[in-house]
Amino acid sequence: MISPLHLLQAASEVKRGAYACLFLSLTLVAHANSEIACPSVEVRCIGSTTIQAESHYSFECVEAYSGRVIGSYNLVLGLLNVNAYSSFGASGHVKARDVFELYGGSPRESVSFKAILHVSANLSAGQVAGAGVTGALSENSGDLAEVHLNACCCPPCEQAIVEVPLTQFYREPFVLNYEVRASGIEGGAAEGTVRLEFVELPEGASVLSCHGFSQGAPVPTEDVSWGRMKELFR
Repeated sequence: MISPLHLLQAASEVKRGAYACLFLSLTLVAHANSEIACPSVEVRCIGSTTIQAESHYSFECVEAYSGRVIGSYNLVLGLLNVNAYSSFGASGHVKARDVFELYGGSPRESVSFKAILHVSANLSAGQVAGAGVTGALSENSGDLAEVHLNACCCPPCEQAIVEVPLTQFYREPFVLNYEVRASGIEGGAAEGTVRLEFVELPEGASVLSCHGFSQGAPVPTEDVSWGRMKELFR
């Protein structure tokens, strides 16, 4: 006959086992969520294309016939940079994709503001040599807004702005693509840099991104739904 004491001990073991299983399940779920990646970044360097997962990265490629390309990006700062030095023809391209959320207001409230891409170029060309820089910005799969800065056509053409109007609800994820391309031919050289910024934000509002970009007022101590944002790109 099983004594009451043995029954209590058995029940206690079952209870502990259930708690252990629950803890393990929660740990696995948390680990799985932490492994969900933010959107990737496409890097084209002369003839090669790579996909990067990091929020910041530097690269270089050299091809004797084409030339040399050096570049980097830092999505925490919203910065992309490409330098192209051509022999016959060299180009580099960084295309970033990030998911953002607007904080500082009621989730049921929508606001209008703008995403701005500051584009700058340092171009070197001659009678034969050519150089150019392109900056582009779009919302998710929407129309692409872009600008081309070419040494041959409109000097000094070294600064430009691309903008995309946005209307978003607070705490509702939205996606932006932004990119920079630099190219040179026949000895031409080009450096292109773009910087992302949000303007006309409501007072007290802030924008945060999956890759760590932050702009605006300090974010209140509330749950930032990075897991929900990252779920968009599983």
